Amino acid sequence: MTFLLDEICSVKEIFRHSGAGTLDFRESGCVFVVLVESGRIHLRNEEYHPAFQGQTAVFRSPMEMNISTGGEVTGIRIHGAAALSMAELLYSVQIIPEELSGEIKRLVQRLRQASGNPAESSSAAYSILCRIAETQNNVLENRPPFISSVISFIDENYASVTGVEELALSVPVNKSYLIRAFKKETGITPGRYLTAVRISHAKRFLTNHGLTLEMVAGLCGFSSADYFCRIYKKETGETPASFKRRNPVVLEREQTAEQAELFLV
Repeated sequence: MTFLLDEICSVKEIFRHSGAGTLDFRESGCVFVVLVESGRIHLRNEEYHPAFQGQTAVFRSPMEMNISTGGEVTGIRIHGAAALSMAELLYSVQIIPEELSGEIKRLVQRLRQASGNPAESSSAAYSILCRIAETQNNVLENRPPFISSVISFIDENYASVTGVEELALSVPVNKSYLIRAFKKETGITPGRYLTAVRISHAKRFLTNHGLTLEMVAGLCGFSSADYFCRIYKKETGETPASFKRRNPVVLEREQTAEQAELFLV
């Protein structure tokens, strides 16, 4: 039973950092949860995402975190099928406000006290992901309908969408307004979300060894294999070939991840 729980959700690292500095997060297939104990941090991939004292940042790699002078953070790295499911949904950084971070902080303290107890540690980590999922659901409930429509349009037509102009026409709203509103609600631009969705689907196709890179690129809406490889490396920190070598049985893991997705509903 403990083994099954560890497969669904397990903590591979708990870390603390005090004072000014930069941390680089590169490991894929996991979720990072960082509590800002004091000061502030700036998370950077393509864009900057600030988080302040009392807030919680949730993200996947690749990510760079700059900590201010006097800043202090506590972070955890969560693996397993549940973390993999959440990582696929994190197209940007999720900043949880201070008023909603208290429960997560309590669960992280419980996690630290569970050191040496794998079952309790996995249970606490799973509870943390559930709490984060609840905050995501609250955001979705309050999201403007046209933003949800654009997200659905991208999810269903990622391979054929030509650009933001087409997305704006699908709603329809002004292109500039769409970009501003979309970024306000999701933390990223619609173009960045489109790229993230394409990369997510590309990972599935890459596990099919009957598909060439040219085929995967075409199935995901990239104009060429070379362009696909450049964007994939930029977004994930590794090449498509490296991902294929690391994930020879990724489809089996995804079946387990689908079972764990129930906690996100």
